Amino acid sequence: MQRIIQYIQQTPLYVLGFLLFWEWLRPLEIVTDTADAEWFLIFAIVSFGLYFLQVHVLIGGVLRLLTLLFILNVLFYKGGFWEFNWLNGLFADLQQNFDLLLNMQWWGITNVFRTFLFLVLLWLMSYLTYYWLIQAKKIFLFFLLTVLYLGVLDTFTSYDGDVAIVRTLIIGLLVMGILYMLRIKEEEQVKIPIFWIIPLIIIGSSAIGFALFMPKVAPQWPDPVPFIQKATSEGFGNGPEAIKKIGYGTNDEQLGGPFIMDNSTVFTAQVGEQHYWRVESKDSYTGKGWTVSEEVDLQQVDSQIVGVGQVNSAVFVKEYSAKIKIDPSISYPHIVYAPELRSVEADREVDYFVNPLTEKVFTQKGGKPYSLGEYELFYDYPEYKIEELENAEGSHPSDSYIQLPDNLPQRVYDLALDITKNEQTTYDKVKAVEQYFSRNGFVYETKDVAIPDETQDYVDQFLFDTKRGYCDNYSSSMAVLLRAVGIPTRWVKGYTQGDFIENINSEERIYKITNANAHSWVEVYFPNNGWVPFEPTKGFDNPYAFAEEQQLTDEETEIPQQEEEIEQQEQTEEQDKQTLGVTVPLKFLLLVLVFLLLVGLVVFLTRRKWMKILLLKKYRQFTEVEQFTDAYLELLKQLERYGMNRRQGQTLRDYSRDIDRRLQSSNMSELTKYYEQFTYGAQFEISVLSKVYELWENSIKEISS
Repeated sequence: MQRIIQYIQQTPLYVLGFLLFWEWLRPLEIVTDTADAEWFLIFAIVSFGLYFLQVHVLIGGVLRLLTLLFILNVLFYKGGFWEFNWLNGLFADLQQNFDLLLNMQWWGITNVFRTFLFLVLLWLMSYLTYYWLIQAKKIFLFFLLTVLYLGVLDTFTSYDGDVAIVRTLIIGLLVMGILYMLRIKEEEQVKIPIFWIIPLIIIGSSAIGFALFMPKVAPQWPDPVPFIQKATSEGFGNGPEAIKKIGYGTNDEQLGGPFIMDNSTVFTAQVGEQHYWRVESKDSYTGKGWTVSEEVDLQQVDSQIVGVGQVNSAVFVKEYSAKIKIDPSISYPHIVYAPELRSVEADREVDYFVNPLTEKVFTQKGGKPYSLGEYELFYDYPEYKIEELENAEGSHPSDSYIQLPDNLPQRVYDLALDITKNEQTTYDKVKAVEQYFSRNGFVYETKDVAIPDETQDYVDQFLFDTKRGYCDNYSSSMAVLLRAVGIPTRWVKGYTQGDFIENINSEERIYKITNANAHSWVEVYFPNNGWVPFEPTKGFDNPYAFAEEQQLTDEETEIPQQEEEIEQQEQTEEQDKQTLGVTVPLKFLLLVLVFLLLVGLVVFLTRRKWMKILLLKKYRQFTEVEQFTDAYLELLKQLERYGMNRRQGQTLRDYSRDIDRRLQSSNMSELTKYYEQFTYGAQFEISVLSKVYELWENSIKEISS
């Protein structure tokens, strides 16, 4: 019966506290690209509900962990929750992302890991809200942060926070009023009738109503928000030093300068192999950026025989397909494609035109530029053989790919010769330049990035003066250094592979590509191989395969389709039979580590309860005065841990009376009387110590109940 009364009394606090917490989740789908926000709300409800029902800490932790895993399964994995095979992918993803965190490669963190961290954050926030409401009975700081959070979102984003702020003020004032009355009730030991909440509601609502409808003074200063928003979206000023947003653009004549991240989605891709997404290449370096050396006529191609790419027919390739879905907010009258594009399937009325110099594929419909919403690519994925690249000698028939401006500083040529002086083959020289940046103090940076003045060369400034920059700096520098030693190179633009979203099956995955994935790299020409991609940017890895062994003959690589399907089926069955602990011991160790961290968290959160148990076991009975005095001092420490601190200068008798008033008991006063007697040398008997122990035991149980 007492538990039911307690539930009834605490229900308003839990409901209002949860509504306050909910205000943090409401704007997610509006101000971010977060989808399925209702699952976060469900997890928050489960966490709050378990605290409300006062479920045992260990049982509650297990239930929250199962709920967390269930949500991850629903959002990112196709297999059923109880099939457990999907845990292989989850733990592999967690292990990969922990490695990225250790290496501070924040841009590579996947959506699965972000969701996992966010759910853990909700877990901790639900506990903190419970602690502020029920234990500390102080929630002003959380209330203030909520109002500030909504105010910032309302000011700088598309989220309309007017109603949310008013709603938060009403909830916050009610919660703080209830908590204040409960503190008075406990400290002063007075009875407060239940209807006292009615005037609190009336006063709070009236104050907010007056604030909303009373006349307001006009602003005394100009609104700084439009300036701030313009500066952050378009850059400060109109000159070349404006801060740009990252993303694909067509004008590369003036490179350099800082940019701000833009995580707006460009397209999603369902693929069977990770690779970069190509848009175009440029061949003329101006000293400030890249242009196209000449204007050429577009060539119309058949969608079934596009034939665009950089790979010669002698290179061993694997056939793949990819389904591309462009974000509705994006208008791109061109396509992104994989290494060796063979054909495109989309709207039959669309015409395709290729620029033979840049290899950019344009789309038109009815003679006008047209943006495809969805299309499917069929392409070849190359596997380059290092031996063939090392033996490849010759040059590209066009001199435009070794072009350099006349005013390129001599020290750039000298550096290129110094980097490659000990290398014999073209491939070795290319690799030496590619690896130069990771070994000589260069830093990947997006904000503190210089722009060359009229007398400076873009590459020269990066190589010798700043050594700080992003992909454009690294790729341009590698292209110029290779051209300086006569190696044909071109500058390429597009996107990285993007962020993993979910598995479709054992062979295909879905990736999301955003403006933040816009990227540039270089392609080097090798006779009999064509244009081969290389990745000089620090922190990025070349996604294409380079094999040590000799290229397999056609006869060795041709596997009958039926035999391949049988082999894949056997591999799938074998994976199903193997257990998580046997197949991936590192994942098991990671699971154990997570479990130990959770156990440590539980131990910390329940320290008051298990410390009570330890004290009762340590002092099972008093046979000597020294045992009692030590136990009494431990009792004082335990009281401080529960927030019942002794005021400065307060006597033990006054302090014990305060404790008894709060606990509605007389044990502490009696215990203190015996403590003072024994401390000042009073005689005692065993029977007295038995009574003293009973008082001490009751006090320990009362403060931890």
